[in-house]
Amino acid sequence: MKLGVLITTYNRPKYLERTLFHVKRAKWESGTVFCIVDDKSTDQETLRLIRDFMMDGYEVKKLTNEKNSSVSFSLKRGIEELFDSGCEVVTNLDSDAIIRNDFAQVMTSLYLSRHKPLSIVSGFNSRNKQRNGIDRHPVVSVHEGYELKRTVGGINMLFDLDTYQTYIEPTLTDVITNGGNWDHKVCLKALANEDYITVAVPSVVDHIGFDSSMKHTEEPDVACDFKPLHLPNVTICFIEGVNIERLKNPVRNSTKDIQFGKEVYLSPLKSNWTVPIRSLPSRAEYSKFCMKELYPYIETDYVLIIQHDGYVVDWTGWDDINFQYDYIGAPWWYSDGMNVGNGGFSFRSRKLLKALYEDDTINKFEPEDHHICRTFRRKLEKDHGVVFAPENVARKFSIEGWPGRKAIPHKGQFGFHGNLITFAGRTANKLIINQFRGLGDILFCIPLVREWINRGYSVTWPVETDYLNIQKHFPEITFVEKGKQKINYGSMKFENFKDAMVVPLLHANSILNVPYKDCMKSKYMLFNGDWQTWRAVTWKRDAVREDKLFYEVLGLKDGEKYNLVNHKFRTDRSGKSGFTPPLGEKNIELQFLREYTLMDWGKVIENAEKIFTVGTSINYVIEALDCKAKEINLYVRRPEEKDFSYYDYILSDKYNYILHP
Repeated sequence: MKLGVLITTYNRPKYLERTLFHVKRAKWESGTVFCIVDDKSTDQETLRLIRDFMMDGYEVKKLTNEKNSSVSFSLKRGIEELFDSGCEVVTNLDSDAIIRNDFAQVMTSLYLSRHKPLSIVSGFNSRNKQRNGIDRHPVVSVHEGYELKRTVGGINMLFDLDTYQTYIEPTLTDVITNGGNWDHKVCLKALANEDYITVAVPSVVDHIGFDSSMKHTEEPDVACDFKPLHLPNVTICFIEGVNIERLKNPVRNSTKDIQFGKEVYLSPLKSNWTVPIRSLPSRAEYSKFCMKELYPYIETDYVLIIQHDGYVVDWTGWDDINFQYDYIGAPWWYSDGMNVGNGGFSFRSRKLLKALYEDDTINKFEPEDHHICRTFRRKLEKDHGVVFAPENVARKFSIEGWPGRKAIPHKGQFGFHGNLITFAGRTANKLIINQFRGLGDILFCIPLVREWINRGYSVTWPVETDYLNIQKHFPEITFVEKGKQKINYGSMKFENFKDAMVVPLLHANSILNVPYKDCMKSKYMLFNGDWQTWRAVTWKRDAVREDKLFYEVLGLKDGEKYNLVNHKFRTDRSGKSGFTPPLGEKNIELQFLREYTLMDWGKVIENAEKIFTVGTSINYVIEALDCKAKEINLYVRRPEEKDFSYYDYILSDKYNYILHP
């Protein structure tokens, strides 16, 4: 089938850039035609992106409306241009949509397998709820590889000419004149004839736009199961004989953006998520298992080996050229033509595994990567036709940081092994942290920043003036007044500033295009880190100040019963919750005292019988301390929050949290 791909856009460059990036990375059949319809954008970056967009070997049409009209007008114009160009089916993509690498294959396959006189296919599986809790897009029936739904969002649909003329064209014409949501009206037309929408499961499209081009105010649809890279003929695998827990983060990082054909995790240790194997008491036995025993466990054409210190860093570093080789690992230092490579994070074919498994003359094992890639390389090439990747391919695939050396910077490779730190490929010995507000945010990020310090980086952290007094609690970090550090606090980029690099933690959720409710998690996600490690936060306590506040300022006595109450929030303390603490009990109000930090309230917080507080930075302190109060009453911040979804995931089960909406 000849496929037409339509992208409509207007003045949203940060989304359009990612949409076009994904389109360029995807696989397309010969003859596919691409069309961009610009609704008279005025933004120069948008116009540049459109002007520069090309697809080698494919026809690309670029249309500009005479005046700013509407999404429906652009859709109608672009769809008809593609059908007039001989396309048999057309699929639209909003300019805030990203697609999986096999998007076209999945969509056309679903169309062919589900085709009837009138049919619409969508690659966007959203499970969003209405405000009343009902599914926004109700499911009619569930099948292998797809679901039938009553409605879908218009971010992506695929259809033929008959379907367009019956359902879509009349709707677009009506909406251009009378307004409304074209996608919902199209679905209702189809629904009237019981023509349900076929939706790919899992999604091959996701929605990254959170500022609606149609001025919608409800939470935007997002895919519930989207991963941008699908590698159906690759198994991800680890072999672990020491500590399974240390593999959880590498597995999470390696699979969050990639759907592998299979996941096979092997260990002699008891676990509900691994396949049991024989004991591996030493590195020698691990190496022997990799070379002589792994083959029966791998059913796909290829396997990706990961370890606790070697895993996927950047899914965009993947290149399908990797399938041309039987072994890829980070290059070593040799110069004799046998420099590839490291096995801690490596890509291997089943063909190689079979050769190792069956050839009894391959009888040296530890270290396994050395013997595969050097001792027996020539034999594997000559006798078994094994092809090792050239060094340039291996360098793009992975890098290795040698133990005992300073961490090396990541420069876009698919993965790594060893000692690595990633700052968007930039190098610097000094870091400036752009997270100047939110004491809770600062406390949340301390373990992340300490990791960088441990790796040899010096850290300067600009903060609001009222936070400067926390310096005594974190002596390894240099806190400076925000107004005296002249960086661009609004920038979402990793930028060089004099001899340092600015790390935009403040904007992590925007950089990653994740919902604002995940803004805290995103600060770790930006570096492929586990946000749960925030719980390792500690600070140097000032016992003298804590005692003075407890005994002299507040007049408390050891063993005295009291409640701690906090109504205030925001950095400038302008927010106040109106809840009423228990009457007839002693209530100590948390208050701003310039000579005391929030952490100096540690003794007061720890010894309270009960705590009543609005959600704010004190929550992070409570979680880090071992408080006497096992009952924590938590109140919603009004008016900006309606529930606790922005931070409820930080609340552990060591306290009984009573949530007051």
